[in-house]
Amino acid sequence: MKKIRQEFPAPESANKKAYGESFVIHNFENSLKYILNINKFIKEIYEERIKVLTEKEIEKNLELQTGVFISLIKQTIQAVREWDASQNDMNGRIQLGTLISFIDKSEGLKRYFPDLYAIALGDIKTFTRGCTDELAKEIQKNALKEELGESISKKIDEYLKTQYQGITGCQARCPMCNNKCTRADPVHQDHHTDCHLLAAFSGSNNRKTKELLLQCCFDPKHYESRWHRGDKKYDSYDEMIEKEFPGWRMEFPRKEQKEKLKADIAPELIECWVGTKDVLARYYDKKETTPKEWLQLVEPSKRLKANTFLEGYMRKAKIPQGDDNGDKKE
Repeated sequence: MKKIRQEFPAPESANKKAYGESFVIHNFENSLKYILNINKFIKEIYEERIKVLTEKEIEKNLELQTGVFISLIKQTIQAVREWDASQNDMNGRIQLGTLISFIDKSEGLKRYFPDLYAIALGDIKTFTRGCTDELAKEIQKNALKEELGESISKKIDEYLKTQYQGITGCQARCPMCNNKCTRADPVHQDHHTDCHLLAAFSGSNNRKTKELLLQCCFDPKHYESRWHRGDKKYDSYDEMIEKEFPGWRMEFPRKEQKEKLKADIAPELIECWVGTKDVLARYYDKKETTPKEWLQLVEPSKRLKANTFLEGYMRKAKIPQGDDNGDKKE
């Protein structure tokens, strides 16, 4: 478990790792996983690594641990026999608790016998024979090794559940691109993500034309439009962010902060959009109008087919919001 703990990073690092194994290396299928269910994708990345690690560590230590348990069982048998021999001159019923002083002679055994109930034994010989026979059955190396391996694996599985919750971190999502907040502090108020994606990846679209939006979150074009979120209508991008997503207000620049607005799109986002656009347009049931210069970056044969389906990742999508470019032009 110590080795496993060392493998698990902070949420920021886990998110960067996921981004690196998808967008950065232009892996379109992984990019789709990142977009649709980043938590599952992060778990998938680390699960494979942890599986290899745990199998290696368990196999390496199981032989040793099995030997330790066999030794402890033998020590227990010896303690019971010594206790039995010490009672030869005793008559009447014997308290099982008197065994503890013989157990305590072995430092290794003490921790496994914190208490013995005050049970009166009528026939110490019958008890000793039954006890040592049962313990002797446990000294079967292969059976004990298998049982111990299962026990360790179960504990590791339980431990991993808590670790995976830790690396996925805050679950707040960017209102435009749907990328996850990467802050590790569990009590933070203002959300932040290390990488904003294209709005189209989340299904954000023009309300009138149904075209997926090929801009990033701080694009000046967003600030010139009216916005809808469900049945709610907002006169500006700023108003929608402020009222619908107050936790992201500090992350998003305001319209007047022109120096912070940017239309630049990372090259890997453009290439991965081209590689996944047919799948996402079909998935969100929206239109895609990808610029010709973008299309030239990825050969059609290398793009994901529109009917691509990723088991465990694809389900009915929730469309976050759409702008109202049509209205602004009227």
